[in-house]
Amino acid sequence: MKSGNTWKEDEFRAPAVEYRPVPFWSWNGLLSRERLIGQIGRMHEAGVGGFFMHARNGLKTGYLDEDWFDCVRACIEEAERLGMKAWIYDEKGWPSGFAGGLVPSLGRDYRAKALVLLPERREDDEGCRLLEAFEAGGSASYLYEWVQPMGDPRFENAAYVDLLDPRVTEAFVQSTHRRYEERFGSRFGGTVPGVFSDEACALLWLDPQVPALPWTTGMDERFVAKYGYDLRPRLHELFLPEGDCRRVRYDYWSLVTELFAENFSRAVYEWCDERGLLYTGHLMAEDSLGYQMEWVGDVMRQYEYMHIPGLDHLGRYSQGNRPENNGEPYTTVLSAKQVSSVANQLGRERALSELFACAGQSFGMNRQKRMSDWHFIHGINLFSPHLLPYSLEGEGKRDYPPTIGPQQPWWGDYRLLTDYQARMSYALTRGRRVAPILVLHPMESAYECYSPLDRSQVDGMNAALEALSLRLLDAHLSFDYGNEHLLAKYGSVSAAGLRIQEAVYQAVVIPRCTRLRATTIRFLDRFAELGFPVLFDRDPEGGGLPEEARRLPLQPFSEECLRRQSPHSMVIEGEDAAALWLHEREDGPTRLYFLANMSGTKTVRVALRFEHPVRLTEWDAETGEARLLSPCLGGTGTELERQFEPRATLLLRAEPATGPIPGEGAVLLAGTMTEEALPLPPVAAPIPLHPNALVVDRFSRYDSIAGAWSEARYLAEWIAEDGSAPRGYRYRADIVISEALPQQELQVVVERQLAADVRWNGHPLQADGASWIDPDWLCYGVPADIAREGINEVEVWLDDRRYGGHMENLYVIGDFAVRLREGLEPAIGPPDGTVLDPSGDLSEQGYPFYAGSMEFSFMVDTEKLLPSRERPPGRWLLRLKRPRAGSISLRVDGVACGARAWAPWEWELPELQGSGSRRLALVMNGSLRNLVGPHHLQGDEEVAFLTPAHFFDRSRWTDRYVLSSFALGELELVYRRDGE
Repeated sequence: MKSGNTWKEDEFRAPAVEYRPVPFWSWNGLLSRERLIGQIGRMHEAGVGGFFMHARNGLKTGYLDEDWFDCVRACIEEAERLGMKAWIYDEKGWPSGFAGGLVPSLGRDYRAKALVLLPERREDDEGCRLLEAFEAGGSASYLYEWVQPMGDPRFENAAYVDLLDPRVTEAFVQSTHRRYEERFGSRFGGTVPGVFSDEACALLWLDPQVPALPWTTGMDERFVAKYGYDLRPRLHELFLPEGDCRRVRYDYWSLVTELFAENFSRAVYEWCDERGLLYTGHLMAEDSLGYQMEWVGDVMRQYEYMHIPGLDHLGRYSQGNRPENNGEPYTTVLSAKQVSSVANQLGRERALSELFACAGQSFGMNRQKRMSDWHFIHGINLFSPHLLPYSLEGEGKRDYPPTIGPQQPWWGDYRLLTDYQARMSYALTRGRRVAPILVLHPMESAYECYSPLDRSQVDGMNAALEALSLRLLDAHLSFDYGNEHLLAKYGSVSAAGLRIQEAVYQAVVIPRCTRLRATTIRFLDRFAELGFPVLFDRDPEGGGLPEEARRLPLQPFSEECLRRQSPHSMVIEGEDAAALWLHEREDGPTRLYFLANMSGTKTVRVALRFEHPVRLTEWDAETGEARLLSPCLGGTGTELERQFEPRATLLLRAEPATGPIPGEGAVLLAGTMTEEALPLPPVAAPIPLHPNALVVDRFSRYDSIAGAWSEARYLAEWIAEDGSAPRGYRYRADIVISEALPQQELQVVVERQLAADVRWNGHPLQADGASWIDPDWLCYGVPADIAREGINEVEVWLDDRRYGGHMENLYVIGDFAVRLREGLEPAIGPPDGTVLDPSGDLSEQGYPFYAGSMEFSFMVDTEKLLPSRERPPGRWLLRLKRPRAGSISLRVDGVACGARAWAPWEWELPELQGSGSRRLALVMNGSLRNLVGPHHLQGDEEVAFLTPAHFFDRSRWTDRYVLSSFALGELELVYRRDGE
């Protein structure tokens, strides 16, 4: 994917397709080549660089059959025509390895295995074999080899597989990769650049009540051959603190990690490498030492065998263990730094993140940009947004949202984000990342401390590593993690420092740990002899340093010592400078700095100080433009003052000054600048540009045995009661029309998969061939003469359903307002007069479920507001203070003036410099959140990790509709005077 590593201005402005995001494209319906090609066109318009063709829940076309491959072929050809990339996704669903059920069907040896601890003895059978019985705490316990039975619906009624066994990987590759090669091998390395592997793991165990560890056929024989002693009589030491348990655990986990790396990761990597394919994706549970051990052993060992190593960033937030004003809780630094460290060390230009899943439908471009910036800071530069659905029917609208596709009202402006991501990805692959500090990764210490019955030691090491990492980031001290296996394999020491293949370090920090390899000690000893510092992160309790490290000439952790070893050419100073995080790169004598204010609340003012005179250029990744800055000179150095609003960023190139600075055309950012806010006329009520919607989620159900209708219940209650509705159910809902509506034909929207007969007040309705929001949301017209004031009944018959599944919400759409009485009992009525505060929350003013766009218009005469004779040189701006919208675009007298999707929500208006009245129109785009929910989840924005189950979660249920704000907010016209 390399296009050369030298910065070129034109390439930054219009980056190659390789730098653009590549979404997970969920193939989750009955596939049509024409519809697939149409969606590719919409992606191309939105600035997407390619797509992962991802078989997913809801797919009705046979996976890996000829119809499937015909669709793949059509997409490859269309991608080639448009200059995009069509990536293979290697599984139906996840985790990778079972080939849609083909591999586990080959027999017992291919199915997933585990070492499980049970309190009772069982008879041996095909699925359970006793390995050891022992006494623990006065009672008997039993360790069994467990083999997953067939019939798991998550795996196409088959099972997961044993990826520690090389035969399984071979079968997986033959079942999946080879079939793509037979048909599309000539496109490998071109239009088909690579393969995504998703959440492959050594252990898939989902029962927290039963302790379990990875296992495979012949594990005990392999163990004896490698270590010279029998594991079988000592298996209990993997669980209990008995005997020489630390040695047994270390040897066991070392073997598990090696088997997974060699028999799966390396095997697939080499197969791809031989065919010119880039192997990418991510593994299961990368977020902490304990989680990754349980699922894969050691993720950094696996990243060695990825052309583009990656992670999965789940949830709404970007940072663990931090207050909101300097990060947000959920995903940890560990998951990102593990990936970027290996990429930096092994010369991988790109590092991937699958991101945005589980963040919810209200997670719009503004929050997506924040999360993107967090990744850029950590060296992640290829994004796979989750999820662009083929269809929103069924689970498609609840599939770990947000939806990132044409169904979103803000999709027409999505290029704002994709252009930004592409330019940033291009910029942060120029030169090499500056990371002069190596933090040893304590994974192998976790090996000897971990037990499924007690994770406390491992969790303590993880917390200490996370705290150390955050401290370094706050101090602007760039670092990588050092995996001991990779250090032993690729490491060397010279006068330049400690090298791991392509990365060289001038300082090493030992975090809290319990052991270090002999090879690591030898490297550190030689490193210290050459005068480089080896520091240890002091445990508050005085421990945390292995005995073998105590003979090294160690120094206690010191930011000042590390700063002396860090060849940074820029120092960041200011009261809240720790809120800024830094990604620094060097390209010969030129330095590139990306700074991001990680706080959502603090405005941070800092001085950026450079030791030598430099020419500073700000590169705007939103627009592609560059501005030469005018810093202050002092002595032989350079200083720039800069204010960072919450979440603000700066991309800065510093080149050695070879002439006068700042130079012609420079912009004085640190100079004076005043603004005058001027009153605007009241904004009129907005005009909806799309139909309003009523969500129908409360139904009676017909009992064919009793011959009667039930009481009305929320759909979630029906689903909780019986999982899915069997054939023959009929559903009925009341639609309340509070006042007579303007003459119109309402429409009832029903999902295609329900194959429903629909009636309104007993009258059969016909699908008119139209759809709404999604091609599988079909419109049934309601003639005006049968929609009456008062209670109307809509009835849905599901007798002829083709694909199964449960009933889904209905929607009634048209030109009306929706009123909720105390958050309950929706009723529709005339739209006039419902919006009393146009700048306020429209979800409380007749549009609680609206998923479309609103237009606000008003007239402005700047000559009356501020006569031209009284104006010094300056610029007009229109500013929104706190809008709650997916995106907002502006037109002046019908001429488009651009769109915004994050702060600053402002537009420069050169059109207003003259005299006369101008018509300004703002189009505010919403999201799918209030239409598809979850509608009854209390505190939904507090859920860090939103899953499909939350849509029907009865534990946090409220009958009130839980809605997200949709508001323009305060609006002001500003005259900005520059350089007074």
